[in-house]
Amino acid sequence: MTAPASDAGLLAVGTAPVALADAAGDDGAAGAAHRATLRPSGWRFACASDAVLLREAARAGIRLPSSCRNGACRACMCRLLEGRVEYTVPWPGLSADEKAEGWILPCVAQARADLVIEAPQAGVLERPAPAPLPLTGARRG
Repeated sequence: MTAPASDAGLLAVGTAPVALADAAGDDGAAGAAHRATLRPSGWRFACASDAVLLREAARAGIRLPSSCRNGACRACMCRLLEGRVEYTVPWPGLSADEKAEGWILPCVAQARADLVIEAPQAGVLERPAPAPLPLTGARRG
């Protein structure tokens, strides 16, 4: 594992290239800047360079733990195994040692390379059922 890059907003971990070809089919990455793979589930999702990982995972139907969505509560904390992220806030709620160990906060992290993330608490995002249409009282005959 490598130390954080000199820029405080960048974190780089690992040096091996990441092959993210999805044997089961398309992972929605067409036109996306990068792709993320979650371990141990193996789930993949596309990452636009201007969107945070938490939002991109939710867009793909993946739930990552979260609470504050601004880098303070640490509920979404997980470990970056491969790749590089940049933060949308000057100093997210991680110590220098945690950043050096590869810990990231997906709620304020944007992908700057293809990623492999250890996120054992990831789950399927349950979307609410659409509300039924109101009855209008009109009869059709």
